[in-house]
Amino acid sequence: MGRPEARHIHHLGRSRKTRQRLSQCAIQVISKLDPGRSSIRQKIRSIRKTCPTAKAKRQSFPHRWVLTSDVDIICDGACDPNPGKAGTGIAIYQNWILRQLWFGLYNPSGTNNTAELLGLYHSIIFVKAAVASGYSATIHCDSKYAIDCITTWASGWKANDWKKKGGEIKNLNIIMPAHALYLEIADQIQVRHVKGHAGVEGNELADRMSVMAIERREVVLSPYTETLSIPAILAMARG
Repeated sequence: MGRPEARHIHHLGRSRKTRQRLSQCAIQVISKLDPGRSSIRQKIRSIRKTCPTAKAKRQSFPHRWVLTSDVDIICDGACDPNPGKAGTGIAIYQNWILRQLWFGLYNPSGTNNTAELLGLYHSIIFVKAAVASGYSATIHCDSKYAIDCITTWASGWKANDWKKKGGEIKNLNIIMPAHALYLEIADQIQVRHVKGHAGVEGNELADRMSVMAIERREVVLSPYTETLSIPAILAMARG
């Protein structure tokens, strides 16, 4: 018998309780960095000047993917086959240092696009908590489709009563709530495209988490609780 909770995957994006839980988790993650800081930007400048690890980390990333915000979140989705078993992964960096990994949103009948959309949607939930705590935040996503759907195309579709010429708009159950949430903080965050499968650390880590979500059939978006050994995680199965 299949996992009964898998039937609820399409409702994860619209669940207020899920959004609240993730926001609370994000706030806890963010607050661990420096709860008593007097000035976030002053702290960042100090780290850039004095922390060799952070400076080396920044220089090690490809030039098209530079971590410049207080909080950078990278999301990715996997599906095997497509359509088929899908999962999502998220990596959270603070001050260029990996802080947390998340995996889940397993759907036995998903697609690569739904996995990517869910990753971006839940990343927006995380960054909303970050900006509410006074941090600058950037989301990095390797799916131009997901970025365009949520940040650009949805505005026109909404103005046209969620219709478009030429056919059906797929995945509206994710796009509509994601776009609504994005509009709440659009002027406070950046959403950038990053090339997938190009050796970008954060993207590769999120990729491994998306595959883990499929392997473990993890429906709920959950934190990776094992040691954050980047080499060990990168050695895991990839999408």
